[in-house]
Amino acid sequence: MTRPRNTTGRITFVGAGPGDPGLLTVRAAEILRSAELVIVDPEVSDGIVALVPDSAEIRSAVGDPDEVAKSLIAETRSGRRVVRLVAGDPLASDVLVSEVAAVAASAVRFDLVPAISADAAVPAYAGVPLGSTRVVVDARNEVDWAAVAAAPGVRIITATAGHLGKISAALVEHGLPADLPANK
Repeated sequence: MTRPRNTTGRITFVGAGPGDPGLLTVRAAEILRSAELVIVDPEVSDGIVALVPDSAEIRSAVGDPDEVAKSLIAETRSGRRVVRLVAGDPLASDVLVSEVAAVAASAVRFDLVPAISADAAVPAYAGVPLGSTRVVVDARNEVDWAAVAAAPGVRIITATAGHLGKISAALVEHGLPADLPANK
């Protein structure tokens, strides 16, 4: 027996970019306007979330990526147009890559709407030219600070304010000057 494929439900992973509604892609805005259910990262700005229509249900995306993916798949199989709204770009985070992979392994239809990642947007807002040589590090994970300190070019470090003291101390410990300019 063949199971009929759902032809109405769809998951769209939408990148919210750096959080400025004016920098959201036209396609992302269109998808948000037609959503029935939006699963939102806590890091997505209120300005972007405000673009979701009042008729849409909004839920927070918290928990294990496999559980979030199961929820997305279940809602889509029920025929809903589901948006997974993420901070930055959908494929710039290991957590989101896990969710996309789990959805891709299912039979549901999905799309990706890319956006500028925070790794590129934040330095641009701060007036820091990136050039072609840079290192991107997520300080919320395990980091080889010696390698980061020794790396050429711009160092882009994703962190919370609570991490800044430890990051600074680790970089100085591994050879960077304490008075090296930094932008936040």
